[in-house]
Amino acid sequence: MIRAIVFDFDGLIIDTETLEYELLQQIYAEYEVELLIETYAQNIGSNIGEFNPYSNLSNALNQEIEAQFVKNLHRERLQLQLPNLVLRDGVMDYIHQAKQMNMKIALATSSNRKWIDDFFARFDLYQYFDYICTSDDVTHVKPNPELYLRALSLLGVEGHEAIAFEDSHNGSIAAVAAGMHCVAVPNPVTQHFTFEHCSLILTSMAQTTLSEVIDNIEGKNNT
Repeated sequence: MIRAIVFDFDGLIIDTETLEYELLQQIYAEYEVELLIETYAQNIGSNIGEFNPYSNLSNALNQEIEAQFVKNLHRERLQLQLPNLVLRDGVMDYIHQAKQMNMKIALATSSNRKWIDDFFARFDLYQYFDYICTSDDVTHVKPNPELYLRALSLLGVEGHEAIAFEDSHNGSIAAVAAGMHCVAVPNPVTQHFTFEHCSLILTSMAQTTLSEVIDNIEGKNNT
């Protein structure tokens, strides 16, 4: 029986990821360099890994461009656009439905608390979440399952009693590794992933109700 749901944040509740990618694309294009989505997306849902989009521009041009300069430029443009972001379709519907069903709700994000604070305050989300787990609370972020294991522990449920909603490959790997059911809700940047290990893939949370998602998952478990 499903007793709790756990949301990712970036790209899932608010699509910051598509905006971040588009702004980096613009910066790269100003230097006549293409930033492929397949290359960029490997770090989504985690910290910057082997591919660093800030230092990669210098490597691609074979000339010295400070990674910090690229990062600062990207951050400045991002800050100007953040006020325009809105919640993804269906997010509040799922939150309200979960509350009506007396389910517990948590957040598990590889971002830090400071990053999510402004968004949670702006959209008045704190009142709905029982627990919030960020990169500040763990040693390892996704695809390591530590964030989800912490959320499960705080919620007092087993992995099979919870559904994780994720938009990224790294995030879904973490959720499944924690023993959870995972529903993928990709955004334009992550939609090329196959999410073959997820229980269900939705185009958005407006596609179907939370009750139908739960029925689908519990039905699969009973077959």
